[in-house]
Amino acid sequence: MGRGCCRLDRCQSETRREKTTTCIAKQISRVILQNYNYASSDREFGDLGLVLVVTFVCIMCYCNSLGGEFVHDDIVAITTNPDVLGHSSIWQLFLNDFWGKPMADPNSHKSYRPLTILTFRLNMILSGPSSTSFHVLNLVLHACVVILLIMLCRNVLEWDRHRSFTVALLFATHPIHTEAVSSIVGRAELLSAILFFASFLSFCKSNEDNESSLWFIFSMACAMLALLAKEQGITVLPLCAGYHWMCKYHRKKFDTKENANRFCKQDLKLLIICTVFVCLIAFRFWIMNGAMPSFSEQDNPASFSPFLSTRLLTHAYLAAFNVWLLLAPITLSYDWQMDSIPLVESFWDPRNIPTAFLYLMVFALTIRVLLVPKNGENKILYIGLGIIIFTYIPASNLFFTVGFVVAERILYLPSAGFCLLITCGLYKLKQELPKYFCLWRYLTFILIIVFFVRTVRRNQDWISREALFTSGIHTVPNNAKVHYNYANLQKDQGNTDLAIRHYKIAISLRPDHASAHNNLATLLTNESQAERHYRSALSINPTHSKALYNLATLYRKNGRLRDAGMLLQDVVQLEEDFTEAYSSLARVKEELNEVEDAEKLHLKLLAIQPNNADFLNNYGAFLQNRGRIEDAVEQYLKAVRKNANHTVALVNAARTLKSLKHTNEAENLYKR
Repeated sequence: MGRGCCRLDRCQSETRREKTTTCIAKQISRVILQNYNYASSDREFGDLGLVLVVTFVCIMCYCNSLGGEFVHDDIVAITTNPDVLGHSSIWQLFLNDFWGKPMADPNSHKSYRPLTILTFRLNMILSGPSSTSFHVLNLVLHACVVILLIMLCRNVLEWDRHRSFTVALLFATHPIHTEAVSSIVGRAELLSAILFFASFLSFCKSNEDNESSLWFIFSMACAMLALLAKEQGITVLPLCAGYHWMCKYHRKKFDTKENANRFCKQDLKLLIICTVFVCLIAFRFWIMNGAMPSFSEQDNPASFSPFLSTRLLTHAYLAAFNVWLLLAPITLSYDWQMDSIPLVESFWDPRNIPTAFLYLMVFALTIRVLLVPKNGENKILYIGLGIIIFTYIPASNLFFTVGFVVAERILYLPSAGFCLLITCGLYKLKQELPKYFCLWRYLTFILIIVFFVRTVRRNQDWISREALFTSGIHTVPNNAKVHYNYANLQKDQGNTDLAIRHYKIAISLRPDHASAHNNLATLLTNESQAERHYRSALSINPTHSKALYNLATLYRKNGRLRDAGMLLQDVVQLEEDFTEAYSSLARVKEELNEVEDAEKLHLKLLAIQPNNADFLNNYGAFLQNRGRIEDAVEQYLKAVRKNANHTVALVNAARTLKSLKHTNEAENLYKR
């Protein structure tokens, strides 16, 4: 009955949520329609009104995400990150990666985003560990990006308010943005986008006012900061360089040798852009110590294929797949790794057809921009295409391998170019087919409403770990990683049977998933089966420290102390800060009567974590077993001073003091 009631409550909750979503959708559609028609009328629709309405739409679109928990990557990047929690200095923050590891560490992910981490740290200082304030700031940043996009349309493209309003609504409500806005770590995309557009707008302003260099300096500064928010931000520099060439040195400008020489030798602005770009790339390699991040075949299967044709065809298809997500964001997932998208291994694969169509279309548009004399439409095409292409290149596997197959968050910036091109096409139809423009306009309005409803519903998937992992199982059931993550969640919640089931599904989909073998083994009651899965994990990944540690624990439990000790020695060599392994190895050494080695390990533990009450208590117990009673009491009391509620240390100290005839002190400790 209890479970039945829970399911009923959940269904009722989901029904209420759907009714609320529908109600919000009706309200927002009424507001959008009213202002959409108002902006297209002859009456004055001020830019301030435009900004206010679009900001309101952003708030309504993402207000249901504000109560979301820390989920998925948020947990590692924020709740356990020493740079965010204030356990490291500000200077160290600029030397660590996105997850709090030193960039010089061989195991570092090499994601260098100190500006984003700094905003997380400020969030933590101002409002504590509450996730709400993090979500609120993400929403504010998303609204800022939309406003900057309006400024781009109004000031650079010189569009009217109605076209600018259309672009802003498409971008504000696009469901592909839910990962960037509703997931807190998506702030890297938001900050990078703000600085990207600030840099490009400033550069365009500097082109208009050649006498002032302040706008140009500000543009370059924003580009540098964009790189510190996320790697994708550096792509604003090639966009600026191309725009500068298109505006100042179009094909018709090369009629004379003098003008050609001017392009080659005298354009200081273009030279500075190229210099800044090269310096930033060099800085990025320097901060990584010249080493690229290492990924596994599970992260990005295509990049590890032994066949060049498979790598090329798959990566080319992934570009088309990303465009499809922009066109029809129906199927969205927090993870697309492993076998979510099968490799394209043959030239006869039908998926090559949309790939070929996409690249032919991009090629045709690029030729048009380069060869057709300069006009306003070419400027729109260049900026739209430039934003899409330049910002996608870092994720394309063209220059270096990335750690994902598809990531919706990296489409945040490209989607701005997509919205610009869609709106450009709509108003091109107005010129070619004026009779049908009204129809297309209302179809665009319907698309915006569909985007809005899809976004509001998708936000609910990011509200909690369970909602997110459940959505992944429904969206990409062939992805072993989503089953593995869901099993981890069920394991944490104590649902052992369900966790075992999904670990087994993950292994059936991906037999070489070492962590799934390891985690499944920890739940099995049959020790021979558990050992088999631990050994499977180690045959796949011999350096899997957790599998080594767990297998050693199993051996120690069964009295195989020598085997356990050898495995634990391997663990501490692999991970010097794996304190649980040191503690287990110390106990094994003690049981083997290797007293000196055991004491060295206890002291090593205390050198790593001198304030850990558990380690102080364990060292005290070790000393007491060796007959060093007074030294043991000292360690117990140290543990109590570090943690006044450490019951085991209190009892140990009281008993030991009582044996030393220190009755009053022992009695006081017992009373505590």
